[in-house]
Amino acid sequence: MKLTANIIALLVLLLIASHSLAQNTGYGLIFNSKFKIPETSKKPTALPLWNKKQYEKGNFTPNPYGISINSFYYNQDYYGTDLQMVGEVKGNNEPIPVTIIVDSMYQNTSVMEFKTNIRPNIWLFPFLNIYGIIGYTAGQVNPNITVTQFHVEIVNEADTINLPFDTITFSITEKPAFHGPSFGAGATLAIGFSRFFLIADYNFIMSNPLQVDGKLYSHSFMPKIGILFGNKKSQMKSALWLGAMGFFNDQFFSGEVDVRDIDRDLESITGRYIDYRGDVKAFKGQQWNFIFGGSWMFNEYNNLSFEVGVYPRMQATLSYNRSF
Repeated sequence: MKLTANIIALLVLLLIASHSLAQNTGYGLIFNSKFKIPETSKKPTALPLWNKKQYEKGNFTPNPYGISINSFYYNQDYYGTDLQMVGEVKGNNEPIPVTIIVDSMYQNTSVMEFKTNIRPNIWLFPFLNIYGIIGYTAGQVNPNITVTQFHVEIVNEADTINLPFDTITFSITEKPAFHGPSFGAGATLAIGFSRFFLIADYNFIMSNPLQVDGKLYSHSFMPKIGILFGNKKSQMKSALWLGAMGFFNDQFFSGEVDVRDIDRDLESITGRYIDYRGDVKAFKGQQWNFIFGGSWMFNEYNNLSFEVGVYPRMQATLSYNRSF
């Protein structure tokens, strides 16, 4: 509840401040544009490279520099795997490790995550933008795993003892939350003709949760096709697009189980508490979803956009970009 409240508060603050973007804005190199594009260099500059030649031909190119504030939220079904449960009991000389090996389980696992970051960017070419990512990530894993069959493995010096427990059922429902700083980088290819454009964006983000050792990694790739709109003066004001998003990320869940909640007879074998940890993976074919969105250029340097993703992953992105 606390994590959810914090996420909602952050979203409200971002909406009020009009700060956030699905990716680095800009429609790249537009050949034979039907509109005058506000976010376009007024005269040739050193960057983007190849800018002067395109300017002389009457094609439109983006302003060379920019900075965007981006917020991204998603909720998706996953499945837990590689579940490990480890405890220990007193030995004659030192503690004896005890492991619960899961033989059968069923689950209904999901993950929600909220990322917000700042992205300074530069157009190296009129069709190629690169950017850095500095931000913060918060999320929650909802494992909801029920173990129906397991056995206990005890390693005592040279001996290994296996004790089956086929009829005991227990659940892992603790919802671990995580948050920490994020860093990454990305690149956008963008090119258009007349009033249409194509965009392909890729980025990589590494998050460092403060609650656990290790890092989380995510990769996303978004191909899109869109159309530009203008006003009576042929000034480009907005755009709409649709496409797809591939989102590939690592997740985990961890916690502690009181074996008295499973079977009191286990306590003498495993010890009172068992630590568990597992990985979380997306179902095959569910890394991709459909996305659609739009943007509005309210002056020659500022762009605000919103994007929604549906089936099978639900997501939303709000972004603000400043170019100069």
